[in-house]
Amino acid sequence: MSPLVRTRLNEVYASIADSPAKPANRPLRTWKHRTTIAATAAAVLGIAVFASGFVSPVMAQSIRSIPLIGTIFDSVGQEFGIQRAVDSGMYSTADSTVSYQDIRLNVTETVFDRERALFTLQVSSPYLKDGILSSGGEDIELKNAVHNFNLKINGKVVGESGFYFGGGEEHPNTLILEQPLDSASVSSLPDSVKGELTVMLEGIDHEFKLDVPLTKSEKDIVHLNPKQTLTNDSLSFTLSEVDVTPITTNVKYSLSALGKTKLSDDEASALMNHRVAVYDDKGNLLQGLNGEGMLENNEKGNKTDSQYSFASAQQRPAYLIFKLFTTDDHDAFPYTTIKDSQFIDGMSIKVDIPSK
Repeated sequence: MSPLVRTRLNEVYASIADSPAKPANRPLRTWKHRTTIAATAAAVLGIAVFASGFVSPVMAQSIRSIPLIGTIFDSVGQEFGIQRAVDSGMYSTADSTVSYQDIRLNVTETVFDRERALFTLQVSSPYLKDGILSSGGEDIELKNAVHNFNLKINGKVVGESGFYFGGGEEHPNTLILEQPLDSASVSSLPDSVKGELTVMLEGIDHEFKLDVPLTKSEKDIVHLNPKQTLTNDSLSFTLSEVDVTPITTNVKYSLSALGKTKLSDDEASALMNHRVAVYDDKGNLLQGLNGEGMLENNEKGNKTDSQYSFASAQQRPAYLIFKLFTTDDHDAFPYTTIKDSQFIDGMSIKVDIPSK
């Protein structure tokens, strides 16, 4: 299964040493584009069986078993998290449409847990054919054509650094928009809300705004505060929070270099090149989705606070293992393979996941 090409955080981290002096707090964010290849053949037909709201697991499986009928998420869901959303019926159908001149956008499906929201966005236009959009006198692949997008709920942006990727060969005129969420902003929301999705396409001076109903899944959500700290001669590693949904596993942790206060640029870059890999109880490396980190570095001390999201394990694990490792300058998140030599001895934390 080919991984989604997610981010290149290391390119940002590696640039620290070459950058002029900056304020102590340095936010490090992810790109807004990634690509994928469709894994299976499935098409969505305009059939009344797709009612709004969650599709039951039995109905979802029945629908998927019918030739040429299935959710778009099923077609592009190469990661376990999206696959589990489809298998368990944890996606919702929608029919939100907006048009401007000759371009029409339509959100047809959503997935929404406390950690991220995903949307299937179908694009139609006389200038769009087989995934190629003629815009501003140039031809651009639709999977590269999003200039920007954001999600608002109750008038407030609920996440930053969103991502998008194309629907693959089976759905060349469809985009998948993925918005990591600020869990503090959505934790108090009711189960069903309306979100305002704003999309801007390259070469088109217009904001497309769609009102999209979102149904929050509360199935099997686990919030843990391990607050476990490990140290060695030079490093302190604290695992502070772990959120696990059937779709997404979110991890918050911090690092600091011991025996030092303010770090040089080289030392700061080296500290930021430490990352966390997550393994399930069967030894599977969870697929990385996105992440960001912030370095606080001044005369009072140094500390990194990082938050990373991973696709949840295919089956609910009895425990997860969080291993600290070092990256090479040219490694790119989400690290599909990690060499044994990259792991730091003694920096491994096991966290039990409560049973259902």
